[in-house]
Amino acid sequence: HSSGVCNNFFTRHTTGAGVMSVFWQSYLDMVSLLLTFLRATRQGDWLLHVSCVQQMLPWFFAYDRVNYSRYLSVYWWQMVRLPETHPGAYKQLMEGEFCVQRSRSGSFAQVPVDQCIEQTMNRDSKTKGGIVGISLRPGAVQRWIVTAHERASIAGACNDLALVLHSETQSLQDKRMRHKELSSARLQRDEPDVLKITNVIEAWVNPFIEQEPDALVNLGSGIIASEDIQRDLLGAYSQGEILLNKFLTDHLETSRVPFFDPIPRVKLGNFSTKAMAKVKVVKRDIVLKADRAIFARLLVVAQTRSVNLHKLFTYSLGPIPWLLANADGTLAKTVKSRLLGLMETGTPSA
Repeated sequence: HSSGVCNNFFTRHTTGAGVMSVFWQSYLDMVSLLLTFLRATRQGDWLLHVSCVQQMLPWFFAYDRVNYSRYLSVYWWQMVRLPETHPGAYKQLMEGEFCVQRSRSGSFAQVPVDQCIEQTMNRDSKTKGGIVGISLRPGAVQRWIVTAHERASIAGACNDLALVLHSETQSLQDKRMRHKELSSARLQRDEPDVLKITNVIEAWVNPFIEQEPDALVNLGSGIIASEDIQRDLLGAYSQGEILLNKFLTDHLETSRVPFFDPIPRVKLGNFSTKAMAKVKVVKRDIVLKADRAIFARLLVVAQTRSVNLHKLFTYSLGPIPWLLANADGTLAKTVKSRLLGLMETGTPSA
């Protein structure tokens, strides 16, 4: 089912895509980029790693991720110049020295160095509560830190011994490195989850087929995006590329602008960027806004007043009926075909 939906999308995308297809293509590109970045680490491919970082940067600039935009740009800028500045380090990175292979077999099992430290030494040496509150004496804290590797070694040896005693037929390394995503239970859950997503998309708004009118539509609410929001969503990556090139030129190539000067925010619009919904109550307009603390307030009131909470929760405690509308005041989108099924179930056969 999922492959059929994707085939419809890619066929339309290559023969004149609509705005829905273009928008979802950008999402698929981001997911593909993330998976490719993970692949670069798993395989120890340094050039692919640097290439993925370069492709991520426009997204960070477009969506105002200031810290990623600033520091990841410098990281990429320095890494592409390693052959000239630090040829020895570049040679080691090309050989895959930026990740760790923990398993004895398999060419797709490497992990980042910091993740390896977290999964091994830090995990084995941690105690309940960590270093916070372990002692008020500086000497005790220092001894706790200095002996961390020894505690990790002892804990690791105990884990290895427990695994050996648990199963002598399975190799120790395979048991420790088996990925949870490959378990039979997880594999059995994945396919139904994919089918659920496919059914929802086909029942509501399928972005991979022809739409009339050709507009950008929110799958969940059915709201059509305005021209400004549509332009921001479809042109986000191009806008990010412009900002990236400007940052590299002004802050790194020419140093015309100090590196730590604030990066202007773009504030691109999205489906959440819209005017607050208002309703008229007693000749005045109020904004539809759900109160997250209403349950806590009811508990406080119930301590001093006689309040039947069971009866109270039979009502819609909000500015709108939640069964009919969303938090922004728009009508809730449902699968209308389900109504026919309920009617057929409740109707006796002739």
